[in-house]
Amino acid sequence: MWNAEKLVQWQPNQHVASVTNEGVFLHFHLNTSVMTRIVLNQINDSTIPSKGLLPYGWNKSNEGKKAIIEFSSPNIAKPFHAGHLRSTIIGAYLSNFYEANGWNVMRMNYLGDWGKQFGLLAVGFNMEEPAAREQKLAEDPIRYLYNVYKDIWAAAEKDPSLHDRAREFFKKMEDGDSEAIALWTKFRDLSIEKYKATYARLNVHFDVYSGESQVSKEQMNEALDILIEHNVVSEDFGSLKKQNEEADDKAGPPDEDEHATEVKKETTNPAPSSFAGETEKMTDAQKEAAKGDAKEQVSKKQAKKADKAKKKEMTEEEKEKPALVIDLEKYRLGKTIVRKSDGTTLYITRDIGGAIQRWNKYKFDKMIYVIGATQEQHTAQFFKALELMGFEWANRMQHINFGSILGMSTRKGTAKFLEDIMNHAKEVMHTQMKENAEKYAQIEDPERTSDIIGMTGVKVQDMTAKRINNYKYTEERMFSFEGDFGPFLQYQHVRMCSVERKAAPEIVLPPPEDISTSINTDLLTEPAARNIVFLLSHYPEVVINAYEEAQASTLTTYLFKLTRAISSAWETLIVKGADPETAKARLFLYVCARTVLSNGMKLLTLEPLDRM
Repeated sequence: MWNAEKLVQWQPNQHVASVTNEGVFLHFHLNTSVMTRIVLNQINDSTIPSKGLLPYGWNKSNEGKKAIIEFSSPNIAKPFHAGHLRSTIIGAYLSNFYEANGWNVMRMNYLGDWGKQFGLLAVGFNMEEPAAREQKLAEDPIRYLYNVYKDIWAAAEKDPSLHDRAREFFKKMEDGDSEAIALWTKFRDLSIEKYKATYARLNVHFDVYSGESQVSKEQMNEALDILIEHNVVSEDFGSLKKQNEEADDKAGPPDEDEHATEVKKETTNPAPSSFAGETEKMTDAQKEAAKGDAKEQVSKKQAKKADKAKKKEMTEEEKEKPALVIDLEKYRLGKTIVRKSDGTTLYITRDIGGAIQRWNKYKFDKMIYVIGATQEQHTAQFFKALELMGFEWANRMQHINFGSILGMSTRKGTAKFLEDIMNHAKEVMHTQMKENAEKYAQIEDPERTSDIIGMTGVKVQDMTAKRINNYKYTEERMFSFEGDFGPFLQYQHVRMCSVERKAAPEIVLPPPEDISTSINTDLLTEPAARNIVFLLSHYPEVVINAYEEAQASTLTTYLFKLTRAISSAWETLIVKGADPETAKARLFLYVCARTVLSNGMKLLTLEPLDRM
C-alpha cells in the first residue's frame, strides 16, 4: 500500500525512472532506454531458431491441454454460403489464438455429407448423360453437383415421385448398399478435394474432415439408450406431430439461405420462391397444361388417401412408434425431438452421438462449435442434454457464435459461390496493382500476390467488428488501401520490407544472433520511437486478450494502431541519410515492428507480403 512516506522513500531503478502522484493516482515513468532495449531484444531473440523460443507474443499458459475446434462445415452439393465463410474465418483465427496460448488444437471440418438430399442428388445425377456427367463432375464437383441438385429439386416440385425415389436411394445408403455408397463416396471425396483448394486460398487448413456420415447408427442408438436410461426423454404421441413431420434430413431447396438458417436440420424447408405465383404469368396454352397438371395432382392426392386407408389396417405391431422428446421447458429451452415416430434420428441426435464419439477418441479439454447465433437454442439444448445424460465433460463444450453478413444472402436460383467472391476480389486487386507498372514488374508472381491481397480484404472486413455483430458486405471497404482495411495492413508490411531493401548496401543489420551487442538502441530517443516500442511491448497482452475474448477485432484494432504509429514515424525516423549508428538503430526498430505485424497477421490467417 503506497502512501506519502513510501513515495518519498522510493528510489529510481534501471526500469522505473520516477513515480509521481496526481490526486489519488500514481504515475510510474519507465526508463525509456532500458524498456526499448529489453523489448526489441525479446522480439529479435524470438526470430533466432537456435534459441528455440516461441514466436514473440506466444505463451505456454495452457500447455498440455487439447481443444477440438469445429468450424466451416459446408454442405456438399450446396453453395458455400456466407454463414460458412464467417465460420471458416472465425474458426481459423480462433484455432491460431488457442495455439498461441499453449493449446494443442485439432481443426475439424464437420461436413453436411449425409441425408435424403444425397438420394435426391443421386436421382438427378443418374438422369444425366453418363459421359458428360463424369467430365463435369471431375472439372468442378461443387458447382456441378449444385446445378444437378437445383435441377432435380425443381423437377421434384412438379413430380413428387422423385422424392420417393430419393428416399429409396438414401435407404440403400443407410443399409450399406455397395453401389449407393460408391456414388456417395465419389461425391464426397471430389468435393473435399475441391474444398481443400478453396481453403488453401484462404490460408486455412484442417486436421480432420469429419461429417454426419461418420456418426454411426450404433453411436446414435447408444446415445438414445443413455437418454432413456437417465429419464431424459419421454414418449410423444402427437403434441409435436407437425415438427416431427417437418424434420426431413435438411433436403431443402438448393439455394436455401443457410446464412440465415445456419443449416438447422430440424426446421422445415420451403419450396423456392420462383414457383410462387407462377400461373399469373402463363399463356392460355400454359394454363391448359397447368389444368392437366392439377388433375394429375388430384389423382396423386387420391393415391395418398388410399395409402392412408391402408395404414389404418396395419396391425398394432406395425403402427408408428411414438416420438422421443427431450423436455427442457424448465430450463427455458423448449422441447426437441431426438427420434421421430418412424424411428429415424435427427441432427441433435447425431450431435449427441458425435460428441460421445469424440470424447471417447480424443479426451478433449474443450470442444468448440463455431456456428451462427441463430443456433443458440439448438446448441443450448444439445449441451443441456449431455449434462442431463451424466457426462462430466459436458461443461467442456462451448458455442462460439457470430452475426450475419448483410448483402451476401442468396436468392433462389442465384446462389453466390465463395469461389466467385474470391475470384472477383483477386481480379479487383490485380487491376489496381497493374496501375503502377514499375512496382508490378518487380513482383515475382502477380497472380498469387493479387489473390493474397484479395483474401486479406475479404477476411479483415470480417475481423474488424465484434463477431456477434452483423456487418454489411462492402467492396469499397474490402479493397481500400487507405484506412483500417485489409490491403492497408499488407501495404504497411511491404513498406517496412522495402525500408530494409532500400537502406542496403550502405546500412545493413548484422545477423540476429549479433544484434543485441551491435545495435545501440539508446539512440532511439524520439517520441515516435518510444510510442512504437511501447505498442510492441503490449503485443503479448493483446494475444492473451484476443484469445480470452475470442475476438479478432481485439488484434486487428491493435495492428491498425501499430501501423498508424509506424506510418506517422516515417518522416522523423529516417533511415537512409541518417548517421550509420542511428540508421541501424532505426532500421532495427522497423524490423522488430515488422516482425510483430507479421506475427499478428499470421494469427489472423493472413499471409504477409514482401512486395505488392
